[in-house]
Amino acid sequence: MGKKNHGKLHGRPKILSETTINPNIPKKLSLQKRNEVNNLIEKLLKVSSNIQSTPNVSQEWENHVHMQNILDKIVQVETEMKVAVADRSAGFGDFISWMKSNGAEVDGVKIAHFSGYDYGLQAEKDFEEGELMIAVPRKLMMSADNAKDSVLGPLMRKDPMLQHMPNVALSLLLLAEKFNPDSFWRPYIKVLPTLYTTVLYFTTSELQELKGSPTLEPTLKQCRNIARQYAYFSKLFQNTTDPASDLLRDVFTYEQYCWAVSTVMTRQNFVPSADGTGMVHALIPLWDMCNHTNGQLTTTFSPELDRSECTACRSYSAGDQIFIFYGSRSNADLFVHNGFVFGDNHHDSMRLKLGVSKADPLQAERAKLLSRLGLPTTGEFYLKTGADPVDGRLLAFLRVFSMRQEHLEHWLDSERSSDLVYPDCALETEVETKTWNFLHTRIKLLLSAYPTTMLDDLDQLNKGGMASCRRLAIHMRVSEKKILHGAIDYVEQRLLACGHPSKEVKPHLCGGRVENHLGKTTPSSPDRDSNLDLPVLSSRAKHDKRVSQLRHRGGKKARVQRYNQRQVFELLEHLSSHSEFAAGRFSGPLGSIGLEQEWEKVARLLAEYGPAKPGYKWKTVWRDLKTRTRARVAELAKARSATGNKDKPPPLSEIEQKVISIIGMETSTGVEGIQEIGFGEDSFLCFGVSAEESVEMDQVGLAEITDSNIKSDLVSVTKITPLLLNSEPVAVEETALSPTGVSHEIAVETPLRKRKRTTDIEDLNTAAKRIGDIQTSQSIAVSRVERRRLRLVRRQIRDVSNPFEVPEQGFRKIFRLSRGLAQELCGLLRPRLERTNASGIAVHIQVLAAIRFFAEGGYQRGVGQDLFIALSQPAVSKCICAVCEGLSNIAGQWIRFPRTVAQRDQIQQKFQETIRVPGIIGAIDCTHVSIVPPKVHEEAYNNLHHGHHSLNVQMICDRDLRVLNLSARYPGRTNDQFIWRHSQARTEMQRLSTNRIGEFYLIGDSGYAAEPWLLTPILRAEEGTPEQQYTTEHCSSRNCIERCFGVLKARWRCLRRDRVLHYAPAEACLIVQTCVVLHNMMILHRIPLIEEVVNEEPVPIFRNEDDIPAGRQVREDLVRRYYR
Repeated sequence: MGKKNHGKLHGRPKILSETTINPNIPKKLSLQKRNEVNNLIEKLLKVSSNIQSTPNVSQEWENHVHMQNILDKIVQVETEMKVAVADRSAGFGDFISWMKSNGAEVDGVKIAHFSGYDYGLQAEKDFEEGELMIAVPRKLMMSADNAKDSVLGPLMRKDPMLQHMPNVALSLLLLAEKFNPDSFWRPYIKVLPTLYTTVLYFTTSELQELKGSPTLEPTLKQCRNIARQYAYFSKLFQNTTDPASDLLRDVFTYEQYCWAVSTVMTRQNFVPSADGTGMVHALIPLWDMCNHTNGQLTTTFSPELDRSECTACRSYSAGDQIFIFYGSRSNADLFVHNGFVFGDNHHDSMRLKLGVSKADPLQAERAKLLSRLGLPTTGEFYLKTGADPVDGRLLAFLRVFSMRQEHLEHWLDSERSSDLVYPDCALETEVETKTWNFLHTRIKLLLSAYPTTMLDDLDQLNKGGMASCRRLAIHMRVSEKKILHGAIDYVEQRLLACGHPSKEVKPHLCGGRVENHLGKTTPSSPDRDSNLDLPVLSSRAKHDKRVSQLRHRGGKKARVQRYNQRQVFELLEHLSSHSEFAAGRFSGPLGSIGLEQEWEKVARLLAEYGPAKPGYKWKTVWRDLKTRTRARVAELAKARSATGNKDKPPPLSEIEQKVISIIGMETSTGVEGIQEIGFGEDSFLCFGVSAEESVEMDQVGLAEITDSNIKSDLVSVTKITPLLLNSEPVAVEETALSPTGVSHEIAVETPLRKRKRTTDIEDLNTAAKRIGDIQTSQSIAVSRVERRRLRLVRRQIRDVSNPFEVPEQGFRKIFRLSRGLAQELCGLLRPRLERTNASGIAVHIQVLAAIRFFAEGGYQRGVGQDLFIALSQPAVSKCICAVCEGLSNIAGQWIRFPRTVAQRDQIQQKFQETIRVPGIIGAIDCTHVSIVPPKVHEEAYNNLHHGHHSLNVQMICDRDLRVLNLSARYPGRTNDQFIWRHSQARTEMQRLSTNRIGEFYLIGDSGYAAEPWLLTPILRAEEGTPEQQYTTEHCSSRNCIERCFGVLKARWRCLRRDRVLHYAPAEACLIVQTCVVLHNMMILHRIPLIEEVVNEEPVPIFRNEDDIPAGRQVREDLVRRYYR
């Protein structure tokens, strides 16, 4: 796929050339040369694994040169293993016949040669826009699923890298099929390109053409990762015995691996797996020969026909070349992963790294204002192609760093700080001029880092006889320089509009740290600004009144005194002694009127100590104090959990401590000891999909892939994910598998039973009657003897009853779970619940007692009277606590936010069934779980909107109603926006957006503010407009979170509003976490819902109009891109 030149690579002896060394069968290396290669591979593995914690481009380049010298020696020795390369065009006829004979619909298209593209697809007839052109059934695709059933299967089951990186497995499968004479895909493999222009095929001198380019860094990382993978697998194949190693041991070379990796990188795509549980990497024959153009995605997968279908993105006439759209990707991404640069790329961009210096005296103020704007203090920003190259995020960032202290204080107090992202924001000329001057100088520095000018590059491209890789690198330079020159023209126009011509600002005065690429002594491409605090100019301008309330008197700012500290202390003293008033409640039928009257009394009281204010303004003061204090406490909590030598925020002031004593710590940090769930320790990366995550192998953990792992016949996997649990019911006598991979016998007999179990129904009825008689006669107090008799009777009932003998349908009605899942759950919790003493309650009784309570809610005594449980109320309570603690400790194994490309793509594909916007990986909302009023800070849990005490539980789910993230620690009075703002999920979404890992979004209702990574509906959109279409699809897609709440509470009735949890907040939080874990287990096991879903979620009362401007801009761009 893409523009590829498969001609001769001039001046390059390294990669496979089209010369015939041996026909078809590779020659086996002699023992002496094999040992030589093995020694070189040891060195290569060491060099490629030598990764600095904060590497710069110069260090990466030195490491690359060293690594490349070793690779050249390896390739020289492996020359004997080269095989003949046939003309790919000779196999086109057989390939098309193979496609048609296996059900592909390819009539009307053919393979043809195009100037500048090599081979592509040509229309043999006219196609209208949207008309089906190509349909490829699943059986023709080569996917990672096929690898599991191939000779790679045994190796995949024990090698961690192949398990975690499916596209690496697909590359090895391609190599295995290439050397398999009976391969089903042989006609396809014969027509694949023999050479590519990916960065793996560049010589050191050709890579030097990227000198000064930001694209050099990801290029070097890609080369290093692939070299390390080659060294790892070469060593693995030489030291293990399995079908895959036996097949590839004598044919696996660096050249062959580069070919396989380049094939997968340039042609892979995601398709639904055969079992429908996720997305898999796949090569789609013929379709992958289409070249790229601007447009929109027109390829889908039909589950009904089990095939990939490609429709025309525009009208084609017979003889036209057929194009498809590869996605919204920059030329740097296409260059690194696809081996071409698209000249008219509408989505091209150039990366800038900017950051805040810790040494900046205004660092805290800048960070606070940036956070309010949804911007990081250190991150990547982008210059774009087109008429508006400077987007709002970059502009707002630079404006903040051009401000002095008085400017920062003003914008922190202003309600219109969001205007900073707009070019026409009414800003002081001083700040605006400094902003554009800095950006102008920065772009000039970026241009000066290149060794050539734009005219020099164009002259070189016009000359002939240049190697294809070198020409491609120069095209990449030209693409970046076009963006920079366009940005300079734009910035100069903005400076003229400010009334100031552009002026050069010295780099050291700007506080920018400029790195030298490849040891360059002159200033080169800046990698990161450690301090962008610019020198302050002397001019001053007036603010627009709607943005600024600053007034200048004699060159100084005059502030209007609003209230003094004495008034604040008096207010807090009054509120601390009137808890109901502080909570915003007033008893009686005229409570709201009484509340307003009380505020007026407070206003008269405080007027004695300072400036007078009406009551409603003091109410606003109290609200602002709470908001700021809660944010400060949350900031301190986040700082305490952070690692590294980061600057700690100052401790709480006396006023803030007083506020916290009134409102309670729970309102800021949640219930103590309860953590957000969804971000476990597992994080798998892969190569070749995106510009950031997919090329990184650094975190896969070579420390775990040691020599002992490679030399052993089995590379063990220490963790089995919950997805591997068997979803079929397990018989009582069989063993059940726990997520830790340990088998446990499901013991349904109690430890006390020494004789054969009796199932006489008369004995069971007699025992039940005895319990009823004893409880009736001892309604007030039961003597010690009677309690002992009652305990023995209960034990007898448990001995003679076996809940697993209940029919499957009846078991599900009682316990909600299937028998198989219940037994697996017993095995999973056995190490935590099993008692050592002989009189302990059996594990399965403890588990089923807790599940029975979750399913029905109500009171523990009623659960204990169930014939299958037969426990006292205290025993039921202990069972519930033990099961909750056990499942909460492993909740991270079952509730996981998508962290890899494959996981995110699998989720967003399902969301695209209901909304045109791609990249949606979850729906977010909060639901309330009723609890009894707690004894401490009861007002924090009193939800005034819903009229009861509750926990406010935030969840993120996918289209299958599987919960991906859970935060169940906040009181019911905490609003949804506060929980989201201080959640790990928001931090993760912000990281994905800031690091440009991909365009991923969550969808939420109008109670949330729009952010670049959180899409909300457009309120009051006019009928028939694109905005209304977007909102309709948005609401339809977001409905899954409402259904998730309904299903969760229908299964586990203890969470419903009418089944109040009679527990302290901490225990109630654990119960919520446990129910969500069980919910996810049932989703994964596909256990249907028996109960009717009752929607308890009201229409959002709060409409959040305080959108982050960058979020509103992203939403507008998506509407314009997909709905117009």
